[in-house]
Formats: sequence, structure tokens, C-alpha cells
Amino acid sequence: MKDTITNIKNKIVANKGKIIVLVASFFLLFPLCAAQSSCEQPVTNNYYNSNNTTNNYYYGSSPVTGAPSISPQTIDKLLCKYGNSQVCGTGQALYRDGQNYNIDPAFALAFFWHESNFGTKGEAYYSKSLGNLRCINNEASCTDGYAWFNSWEDGYNAWYSLISNLYIKQWGLNTIDTIIPKYAPAADRNNEQAYINNVCSLINTWRSGNATVYTA
Repeated sequence: MKDTITNIKNKIVANKGKIIVLVASFFLLFPLCAAQSSCEQPVTNNYYNSNNTTNNYYYGSSPVTGAPSISPQTIDKLLCKYGNSQVCGTGQALYRDGQNYNIDPAFALAFFWHESNFGTKGEAYYSKSLGNLRCINNEASCTDGYAWFNSWEDGYNAWYSLISNLYIKQWGLNTIDTIIPKYAPAADRNNEQAYINNVCSLINTWRSGNATVYTA
């Protein structure tokens, strides 16, 4: 009987050693984080652009230049569902201008939603201005300090031209993180970080295949 008890104790000790080894191996493979953020991995909602190449989740520090990441059909679906009735059907123009200026049209669309909910809010309802642009010499009429265009297509082109020629080529600003503080500065009572977050969230939503916006 004594020998049996001794054998059982020896087995328990041996098994405890195995358990300790297994636990130690687990922590070597999966170390605990000192802080939660140190273990977070970037979200990788991949999408395919018109060149059929895979792209990663968008961050504010990513460039706005490049091939379209959403289709003209998706753009039109969004404009027709949420926008001014006059913008429905203009998705191809917004998409084409993005290609011409080498700016992903997803950015133009995100600015359009943030500024006026696709032309349904504020000055843009009348001015046909995607980005609520200030007066532009020789490109549009000027009313109340804002540029007013003859068509939404003219307004799209003016926005792309401004971002491409002034912000990117002249000022060297080619990310949302650098463009927004100049485009909608806090000095003009804008919430720069909220603007950046909204644009990034919208773009990632559309790139993941969801043709929707935040309507709250």
C-alpha cells in the first residue's frame, strides 16, 4: 500500500513538471502585453483597385494618390441613396476625375459626405460644390464668399484640381493627416481630428464593400 501511494506521488510530481513546461512554452509563444495597444495588429480589410492589386486598410497617414479603390457603380449607389437628387448619376464623372488627377475618388466622396451629406446640407445644396470651396478666380461665380458652380461635375473637377495642384504639388501635402489641418483648420472652428477620423472610417467602409454611410 505504501509503495502504491509513493508511485502516485511520483506520477503527480512528473505531471506537474510537464504542466509547468507547457505553460512556459505558451508564454514564450504568446507573450502578455504590457499595454493593450502594444499587441494590437493593423486591420487589413483588403480591396482590389482597378489595377487588380491588393491594398491594405487605410490610415490617415496613407497617401490620397493612386488608383480608384471603389467603383463608379458604388459611388453612384451612394449618391443616389443618400444625396441630393441632382447628384444621382454623376458617379462616373467623380470617378473619372479621380483617375485624371491620380487621386482615389473615395477621398473626394468622403469629403463630399463630411462637408454636405452629398449636397443635401448647407451652402453646397445651392453652390454645387463638393468641398464647400471658397471663391476661385475665373473658375466659378462667387456668392457669400463661396464658389458656386454651374454643375456638380464642375464642382467635382474644381475640388480635384485644388487638391492636386495646390495641396499635393505645391504644398507637398498628400495624406489626410496633413491635408485636413490646412483644408479645415481648427482656427476656423473645425474639429480637425473628427474630420480625419470620419474620412478614414468612410473610406474603409466603402473599400470593404459596404455602400453605406453614417447617418446618425
